[in-house]
Amino acid sequence: MASSPVEICNSALLKLGAERIATFLENNKRARLCSERYDGLRKEVLRAHPWNFAIKRASLNQLVSTPEFEYSFEYQLPADCLRVIKTQEEGSAGNIILVQAIGGNHLEFGGGLSSVPHFKIEGRKLVTNSTAVKILYIKDEEDTTLFDPSFDDALAARIAAEFAYALVQSNSLQANMFALYESSLAKAKTRDGQEGSPDDLQADFFVNARF
Repeated sequence: MASSPVEICNSALLKLGAERIATFLENNKRARLCSERYDGLRKEVLRAHPWNFAIKRASLNQLVSTPEFEYSFEYQLPADCLRVIKTQEEGSAGNIILVQAIGGNHLEFGGGLSSVPHFKIEGRKLVTNSTAVKILYIKDEEDTTLFDPSFDDALAARIAAEFAYALVQSNSLQANMFALYESSLAKAKTRDGQEGSPDDLQADFFVNARF
């Protein structure tokens, strides 16, 4: 696993045959690109898969404000929430509703549920008719010492793809780096899944869980 964001960026620069950097504060194009784009690309790759090292659980705080229509309650999402994976909601009758959330802020609902979504993400809020909500989500993990080595490889490949044209002015190299990223991401997802997926984790989260 990487010891720092600089180490991950240097892995990306190595893939491009570019000179390494010592810090993001160096006065050169490589360091400026790393400083400007690292954080956004890190979040992009985190959102691409429910990584075991970035999974977190939370009970949401119900807000005093309420939606204007359609839903009855608003809940504040955690500040470090990048993507909701699953929710556990409790209705007014005390019934538990499990909802699968897929793909960032675009949510799909299954399991024979109503065609009307049980909840929606609006900005940094979750709106619903449920009286209590818990979520399983992808955390905005910044500690590189917690990253899986395969995630490091995928993130470095994504950074290399982002920087390829800016540093080398090569469309073919950029295409190769994107292909490398897709391959690295697929391998990382497979390895992460073999260590225990969120579907495995949900047993801890949902079993015997009543508000």
